[in-house]
Amino acid sequence: MKKKLAILLAAVMVAGVVPMTALAGSTTYVNKTVTVSKGDFTDEASLLVIKDNNNDITTALNDGDDVVFTLELAGSEWMTDDEIDAKTPYYTLKEAEEDYDYDGSIYYESFTKVSSTKATVEIIKDKGNGGYYYIPLYTKIKDKGDVTVTVDGKSSVVSSATCTYAVCTSGSATAKIAKTVNIPETGAKIKDITISETTPGALDDGEIIKLKLSKNFKFDLSAYSIKKVLGDAGAAIVYYDDEARELQLKVSESTTTAMEYIIKDLIVVPDDAKVGAVAEITISGAGITKTTLEVGTYVDYGTKIAIYDEDEEIPTFYAGKVYSEEDDKTLAIQISENVADSINTGR
Repeated sequence: MKKKLAILLAAVMVAGVVPMTALAGSTTYVNKTVTVSKGDFTDEASLLVIKDNNNDITTALNDGDDVVFTLELAGSEWMTDDEIDAKTPYYTLKEAEEDYDYDGSIYYESFTKVSSTKATVEIIKDKGNGGYYYIPLYTKIKDKGDVTVTVDGKSSVVSSATCTYAVCTSGSATAKIAKTVNIPETGAKIKDITISETTPGALDDGEIIKLKLSKNFKFDLSAYSIKKVLGDAGAAIVYYDDEARELQLKVSESTTTAMEYIIKDLIVVPDDAKVGAVAEITISGAGITKTTLEVGTYVDYGTKIAIYDEDEEIPTFYAGKVYSEEDDKTLAIQISENVADSINTGR
């Protein structure tokens, strides 16, 4: 008797922890999870599926009950009418004036957008026992990571559930510089800094890219420019903190194609640096892969010695051979300054 009672109590406890959705009249899921980039659109391939498990939707409709539920997006928003017309003209998210029949599989009286992320749906037509209802998820991806739709069945027989229907690739952006320069006491223009997205939208719209200069150097913004090379967005310097040695660039908008732009003619000036100190710029923020670039070295003076004509062949001299004006020749040597005023009186 005790054994039977224990089994009965265990069964009651198990029943108490079964999710309500498992006991509801339908199963709610998505047909597949797609991988997209930020700013991309999903299409008719992304479907929310509602399966009438026990003929409950049919029964409810025959009894005159409303089958109404809401959809809530996270990480995305509903496409606008213009976006839908441009990409999927055979379907609209406008409030319906008549029944829609999507691919012979979905029937509902209305799909009404409550906000950019929320909508209500009403099913009005019986699909029969075990029938499937398909709702296209026409959305624009806004955030990185899992993109979900939450179905709230309210008081209807539709099961509540949260389903991941897309994954937004995080991507990244990179920064690089061609080479370093010598930086005299008066400062020097460093080489171009190139910032590139590895995937569209990797740089977050409206966020800040920070360029922080190493200690004992400072920026001079008298000559800089930002040149867009690829993509449909760019950036502009919006803030400079002289004490913190930090520039801030604001990204103008998320991109739909991988973006690249170049920061040109940025001047770096020694500020209490010792000769030989290396100037570095650390770039971070807005989704960019944090990177430290070596941009130059503080030098007191410097010269360069090279053959004047680079195309001229360098001769071979043999030990013990007497120089002859007829058989041998000399090379012109060019001496130039790497740093202004390196060649002056007394050196």
